[in-house]
Amino acid sequence: MRKGSLWLWCSLALGGFVAVTLYAQNAVPKPVTGMEASTPAAEMPSSTATVPAAQTAPPLITPPAQKALPVLVEDVAAEEIAVPGQPCCEARIPVDTLPGSATAKHVISKSGSYYLRKNLVGVAGKNGIEILAKNVSLDLNGFALQGVPNSLSGILIAKNVCTVENGTICWWEQYGIMGESESALTIRNVKAYNNPMGGILAGYNSTISDCTTDWNTEYGIKVVFGGRVLNCSTTASVTGIWVGQGCEVVNSTASFCDVGIYAEARDIIENCSAYTCYSTGIRAEGNAIIRSCSVVNGVIFGIEAYNGCEVSGCTIFSCGNAGIITEQSRIIGNTIQDSGKGDMAGAGHGIELSWGGGSAVSENVLINNNIGLSIWADSNRIENNKVHGSEIGIELRRGHDNLIVKNQMTENNVDLENMSGHTNMIGTLSSDPATAGPWANFVGIDLKK
Repeated sequence: MRKGSLWLWCSLALGGFVAVTLYAQNAVPKPVTGMEASTPAAEMPSSTATVPAAQTAPPLITPPAQKALPVLVEDVAAEEIAVPGQPCCEARIPVDTLPGSATAKHVISKSGSYYLRKNLVGVAGKNGIEILAKNVSLDLNGFALQGVPNSLSGILIAKNVCTVENGTICWWEQYGIMGESESALTIRNVKAYNNPMGGILAGYNSTISDCTTDWNTEYGIKVVFGGRVLNCSTTASVTGIWVGQGCEVVNSTASFCDVGIYAEARDIIENCSAYTCYSTGIRAEGNAIIRSCSVVNGVIFGIEAYNGCEVSGCTIFSCGNAGIITEQSRIIGNTIQDSGKGDMAGAGHGIELSWGGGSAVSENVLINNNIGLSIWADSNRIENNKVHGSEIGIELRRGHDNLIVKNQMTENNVDLENMSGHTNMIGTLSSDPATAGPWANFVGIDLKK
């Protein structure tokens, strides 16, 4: 026979803890082996086993006092309510606890991480939030920062290397976010609307991504120098997206603006679109690359590209005066259709080579424009373009020393018209590839590329 003991502790939390001890003593017969069954009791060895001492119960632990549940009231922010299983404290600093100043409702004066825990409404004569320290992260946390009549800007950033994200900024009398003089800002997942002087403005080397701006009168988005605008959309501003030198605009859209996207110089605009812009869909002033973009319903111009730009792989539909107007640039592999047609009445040039001259135009497809390609300047090279269904396929209005070779012109009322009165180098017009020279322009036949 062996003795055993079992202590079982159970705690029940209804006003306190109750300890229940259960002691059970059982006689457990020892198994009989074959040897023991055949050996007389007198011959069996005596047992030397020791019975273990009784176990001692563990000390009773006094539970902490039960906390009262938080009171849910309308003005309590979400982070003030305890959530089971979640940290009881938020490491970031709530903006509404910060003091203000003569120019702002709340001022961030130290580096760190801050957040909104409810919507904030501005006051007249002040900015909503002023950031006066470097290395600040501000999470709007899905809430809105809303201006009132005669308020200033939603967020004024006065130091470098700051981040603003995840919320809405609207109805301020000046800017949604104003950080034009500061560098290395990150603005992401912000919606800015109805801020008359501009939605989001950032300084050099800043990145604006996944943002939406609507009805900001002057600018939707503006980055001064060396910045990036990624996956953004803008509607109904004088300039939808404005970038200074050395910037990049990718996968972004502008609509119902005077100028959809404006690039100052040495910029890259890629996979972007502009829709119903009252002046120009995309405009680049110098040494910019415009690649794989689309423009629809540019009231005057689809794309303007000047002074060393390259426009390639773009699709331009239904613009008034010209699908592309350019000088001293490379225009390669674009499709331009219906210029000057329907509601977009105008001169209707598919491509217009403007006064500066010196452009290279090749591998473009020009369909159903009033005039496929119109030349107004000197020393351009027009080669391997397909012009179809226009009143005039290629017209030489002005200029000399233009080279026009290897183009294909089909179903135009007039294939080529030379009104310049100057010397130009024009390949022979031929309808027979078998007898045409290597520089001939083909007319009246549809060659497959």
